[in-house]
Amino acid sequence: MENFFTRYRNVTALLGLLMAQVIVLASQVRRPVAATGESMSLVRLWIVEIFVPAEKALNSIGDGVSGLWHNYVDLRHVRAQNHDLQEQVDRLRLEQVSLAEDAGQARRLQALLAFKERFISQTVAAQVIGTSGSEHSHLLYIDKGSGDSIKPDMAVITPKGIVGKIAKVFPGTSQVLEINDATAGAGVMLERTRLRGVLHGTPSGIPEILHVMADEKIEVGDPVVSSGGDQIYPRGLPIGVVSNSSPDPEGGPFMVVKVKPSADLERVEEVLIITKVIDKSPEAPEGPRALRAADILAQRLPTVVPKAPAKGNEPPPTSVLYARKSASITPSASTPKSTTAPTQNSSAVSTQTPKQKPAAKPPDIETAVPKPSQAEPVAAQPVPQQTTPATEPPALETPR
Repeated sequence: MENFFTRYRNVTALLGLLMAQVIVLASQVRRPVAATGESMSLVRLWIVEIFVPAEKALNSIGDGVSGLWHNYVDLRHVRAQNHDLQEQVDRLRLEQVSLAEDAGQARRLQALLAFKERFISQTVAAQVIGTSGSEHSHLLYIDKGSGDSIKPDMAVITPKGIVGKIAKVFPGTSQVLEINDATAGAGVMLERTRLRGVLHGTPSGIPEILHVMADEKIEVGDPVVSSGGDQIYPRGLPIGVVSNSSPDPEGGPFMVVKVKPSADLERVEEVLIITKVIDKSPEAPEGPRALRAADILAQRLPTVVPKAPAKGNEPPPTSVLYARKSASITPSASTPKSTTAPTQNSSAVSTQTPKQKPAAKPPDIETAVPKPSQAEPVAAQPVPQQTTPATEPPALETPR
């Protein structure tokens, strides 16, 4: 290597000088970039064009190795996970079918009992523009009034829960009585136990449920919804959750149940006013009858087909049996005995027997005995015989 540079020292020095001159000139020459519109030195452009392809090649190699690892090597347990997920999907499908059947049955029963559900059909959005400014009263003022079809006792709600009701209406504004005010109240129901009660506000701002017996099982966190009994708040709207339940400090038969409102009554800004509530009866869906478990069981169980009676062993009909029985009980005419007088010469004198009167004809069986029905044959009663007593003929004298 040293011999090469020693032998071509002048040429090497010349090439070095030329390279240095080119680099100096390239650093001074600037070329505009079409994408940004700015000028860039020629040396920087050369460096970018030299090193960018190498960086792209390294990145593509790294991406290929990463894809090979994640898409092939690291998929050892995917088959087992896929099997578990498939079993879970099948189980959820069965649960969905069961729930759909229960829902259909509930809709049919609901339609059968003509049970009416209340639906909110129309609301008006309003903005809160002021408060009462007192710690003992909880009032809000909104920017909707009588000109917007607002009336007293309309429910005011938010997406989180009930806020209160309209207390007073003015031409351009309305006053809202919050549900935690000391003068406010609502009919409520515990969603878990279906226990009904009356929610009443307190001066402290924490509403309580009144008239709850001390032996009721109430847990902290139980949801509280409106019962609809006050005819103001529709049924099923969220009101809050139970925050505390304790016995009456005065020793009464009731317990103190405190409720935390679902709506943030201290920071509420926009509300909805329920202006119209309609009663709607759900319609039962018309469709093919659902297959029940009893039907499936009846299809799988073996059925016993009754055998037809053999030809010749068929029982006679009821009319034939009745005709035979009637013929067996028909009475026969009785014949009276004839009496003759004693005679000395039996060969000479012949006894003459007078003619007897014919016996009375028995009544017709068909008219005397009622015809029994096919379901229950009635035995015919015997008809008493009617006969006329025979008259004794006079004795005959023999000639001497």
